[in-house]
Amino acid sequence: MGTCCNPSCSWPNQKVERSMMFCCTRCGDANYCSIECQRAAWKIHRGDCDNIVKLKAAFDSKQQERVI
Repeated sequence: MGTCCNPSCSWPNQKVERSMMFCCTRCGDANYCSIECQRAAWKIHRGDCDNIVKLKAAFDSKQQERVI
């Protein structure tokens, strides 16, 4: 079981079968039970999403420096 990241999710305890979940395609960190829940939570998730994307880009950049 997984947890939907939308605090307003209608599933009991926001628990959903993992195979039915959707992942944020931008950061890959947040999971949702439906596209509707993902859209509804975007305003809440956006700030975290921006930070996660920046951190992943910085990490990838440092990894590339080590290879060269």
